[in-house]
Amino acid sequence: MSEKITAFNQLNNAETANMILRTAKVGIWSIILKPDKRPEYYLDDMAEEFAGLHAESPEELFEQHAARIDLRYKKRMDLLLENVKSGKPDEAIYEYRHPQRGLITIRSGARLNPDYKGPGVQIYGYHQDITENSQELMDSRAVVETFGNMFFAVYKVNLEDNTLIRLKSGGLMESGAAEIKKATEVTKAIVYTISNPEMRQKFAEFADLSTLPERLRSGKSISCEHFSNVYGWCRSSIAPLKYKSGKLTEVLFIVQEIDDEKKKELEYQKSLVEAKLEAQSASEAKTQFLNNMSHDIRTPMNAIIGLTNIAKKSLDNKEDLKDCLEKIEVSSKHLLALINGVLDMSKLESGNMSFIEGPFNLVELLDEVLTITNGIAKDNEIEVVLDDECKFEYRHLIGCSLHFRQVLINIASNAIKYNKPGGYIKHTIREKVIDSSTVEITATIKDSGIGMSPEFLKKVFEPFAQESDDARTQYAGSGLGLSIVKLMVDNLGGRIEINSEQGVGTEVSVTIPFKINKDAVYDEQDEEEGEVSLEGVQILLVEDNHINQMVAQRMLNDIGAVVTVANNGEQALDIFFGSEQGTFDLILMDIMMPVLDGISATKAIRISDREDAKKIPIIAMTANAFAEDAQKCIEAGMDKHIAKPFEADKVVKVLQEWVKKEHHEN
Repeated sequence: MSEKITAFNQLNNAETANMILRTAKVGIWSIILKPDKRPEYYLDDMAEEFAGLHAESPEELFEQHAARIDLRYKKRMDLLLENVKSGKPDEAIYEYRHPQRGLITIRSGARLNPDYKGPGVQIYGYHQDITENSQELMDSRAVVETFGNMFFAVYKVNLEDNTLIRLKSGGLMESGAAEIKKATEVTKAIVYTISNPEMRQKFAEFADLSTLPERLRSGKSISCEHFSNVYGWCRSSIAPLKYKSGKLTEVLFIVQEIDDEKKKELEYQKSLVEAKLEAQSASEAKTQFLNNMSHDIRTPMNAIIGLTNIAKKSLDNKEDLKDCLEKIEVSSKHLLALINGVLDMSKLESGNMSFIEGPFNLVELLDEVLTITNGIAKDNEIEVVLDDECKFEYRHLIGCSLHFRQVLINIASNAIKYNKPGGYIKHTIREKVIDSSTVEITATIKDSGIGMSPEFLKKVFEPFAQESDDARTQYAGSGLGLSIVKLMVDNLGGRIEINSEQGVGTEVSVTIPFKINKDAVYDEQDEEEGEVSLEGVQILLVEDNHINQMVAQRMLNDIGAVVTVANNGEQALDIFFGSEQGTFDLILMDIMMPVLDGISATKAIRISDREDAKKIPIIAMTANAFAEDAQKCIEAGMDKHIAKPFEADKVVKVLQEWVKKEHHEN
């Protein structure tokens, strides 16, 4: 009996309630639903008696009861459990196959136990055997007394004489003889508390006693939600109670306070509306973005195709040919910047961009940024100025140099793009030592450009945000530059500040923390050495695309290197292992190739017993341009990663670094 007491611990004065329930032929039950467990079913003695259930465990009791529900009602009873689990009290009438009595009719109601503290949820309710005269339903006073905490007010309404007996009101059970009132007066009083005209009309139609027999003909209760000025949100329900000669004569009128429940529902509906609006806004932004990108990508593509055709017809006119090639180069770089921006934005927003830390030289990084910046600025007649006070105590650092470099280049590119003819940009770099292992580097880029309005500064980091409609046409901007910068700076653990004035210019400051590389060996002699000649350097070029082969081979031949070409990783292995040791000074390795890819080819070389296979520099030269791609190359045994499309000057510099390194080691 202890299990039953536990199951019904929400009932007050259980012994008295059981006596009343037996008189009314009502049994009470409880179901505990635990995740990934069989339901547990508990019944009091009365419920066990009229259900004819006897089993070893609560789990078996549930399965027995479910198996005996007439098939026509199984879906309805499943729905009852689902409704109650979601917090909606429910009731139903169904037919049940009793082992001795045969088919009987049961009326069942249930609600969720909000105070249950165990695993899963607990549902408790009642069964009422209405088989003897299903048209003559039992008096519900016992049910009301037992489950009164479900309702705020309960009335018994006599439809024959329009009278109403209040069984419970304001949360208190009536004692003694309850006052009898006219039912229509009570319903009118409720209507009076409803301020919304449409809701008031709906409730008046719901509480119309003259139409109740027809609306309750199925035996199921009906409900109406309304907002009361006195009690807040309420749910009124009317259920059939008593019949005479097949005619409905009495009903239960039940009022529940659902203010908290309704507010949660309305909040949920509001969130759905907001989510829908956000989705619509995102869809519109996506459409606008696709339209913009279509325009922005087609514009340089159109220029490249058109200029190529002009160049073909200008082979005998060197000036026209040179002009076409220079413009093709500019359009190609612009197209590449657009593609990189879209890919970076996608990676950053999805959280799939890797920020991989490693050692780097701050001075060399800044030199690379200035070289690239000067190249862009020269084409735009912009002067680049470097603050002469850029001195550092620590130049060997550890951090994500790839994305720090990209942040600075993006800011500088914007400063050049939105500048004025004959204007300038000024780079200022400051170092702040935080502690013995950390420094903060603050890079400030100031320009004399068109500036930004205070209104635009509020949304300057939003993707595709632009000050004016002519930004993408006049300045060839996509509105992604500063969005990418902000996301990268956040991922690098830094901060960014922007000050701007329209017509005067903009100043962008980025502060990033880096670790001090205490293991770095600084060789002043290396810094002072001039450029290393690549004349006669033997390079194995592994590349499957014939056009890229031609471009790379021509570029390497121009600097004096001797190039051997392999069409895939397998050919590269045959050529390398078929040559004498020391034949090749360096390998340029593509990644995505047929037959055997670059990663696999590199691993095969590194695990070889050949002495030169362990130390020959292998440099990835691939269209896989993200940081995680570079990391995979390093993990496979490569020494460096160059992203396509590559620039001749950058490739030459990387080759010189590794040739210099090999020269010192030997």
